[in-house]
Formats: sequence, structure tokens, C-alpha cells
Amino acid sequence: MIKKIFPGLSRPGEKSITFSSLAATALASIAGVLLAATNRSVLTGGVMVALALIPSATITGTGFVAGEWAVAGRALLRWVIEAGFFFIFSIAFFAWKQRRVQRRKMML
Repeated sequence: MIKKIFPGLSRPGEKSITFSSLAATALASIAGVLLAATNRSVLTGGVMVALALIPSATITGTGFVAGEWAVAGRALLRWVIEAGFFFIFSIAFFAWKQRRVQRRKMML
């Protein structure tokens, strides 16, 4: 079933995590954090983050429902990496902003 929905995902040896896909995720995470931190529209920043997180979460759920554990596992790993990028870039940027722009001591 999942082969009909996502052709090519369950071929043996296929990698769902590549350098170019991780670079796109990192850039989307940075863009989302910068837009949120500069008080731009929250919707714009949310779109950047959603573009990175939603596809892998969708494939994870579809893989579990279809019983394709390898596909679900790869997609879940991808989602964890993407969420980690967003978390790390958010913490780093807001720590920098608090230290340099607002000139406050760290709250944590």
C-alpha cells in the first residue's frame, strides 16, 4: 500500500537522509527562527518550520499504519534530526540575541 502512495520509499538501500536534504532542513530552521525573532509574521516562520517537519511526520504515520516499519523508522529518524536542527538553532539564536542585542544575563 505504501508503495502506491510513496513510490520508491521502500526500495532496499535507498537513503532518505542526504546532505542536500539536511542542508534544506537547516536553512528552513534558520529562516523560521530568524523570522520569529525579528517579529515578522508568525505565519511566515511557521511555514518554514512546517516545510521541514510535516513531510517526515506524515511518512512516519503512514509507514506505521501500512506496516512498513523500515520506512516508518527512517522517517521518524529524519523527523528527530529535523526537530533537533530547529531546537538547536532556536536556542543558539535566542541566546545570542539575549546576550548581544538585549544585553541581559542568561535566564537558564
